[in-house]
Amino acid sequence: MYFEHAKGLNSENKVIEYLQRQGWRLLHHRFKTKIAEIDLIFQKGNQFRIIEVKSVASWDFVSYRVSKKQKQRLIRVFHYFQQRFSLELTLELALVPRDGDILFIEIENEY
Repeated sequence: MYFEHAKGLNSENKVIEYLQRQGWRLLHHRFKTKIAEIDLIFQKGNQFRIIEVKSVASWDFVSYRVSKKQKQRLIRVFHYFQQRFSLELTLELALVPRDGDILFIEIENEY
């Protein structure tokens, strides 16, 4: 289990470094709510990004990296922040391969 935890932290740090180079400011890392833990929250001006980070060994099973239940919890947190603070907010999945570029996918909040 330790290896998976270390791999997750490494992937989160890659995303943090990448977005900070793009001018985004890290507000929270592993922010815990009653609903779910949010890996990363960033701000740039009046824009905010909630990001779930996933390490990927290959692109073959990307659609299975976030379970339906986990996605629903993230969307509930997204709506909570959106309604409580009236923020311009996106909910994203950051897929981090061992080598190569990080892929950001906006999670649709249809729930």
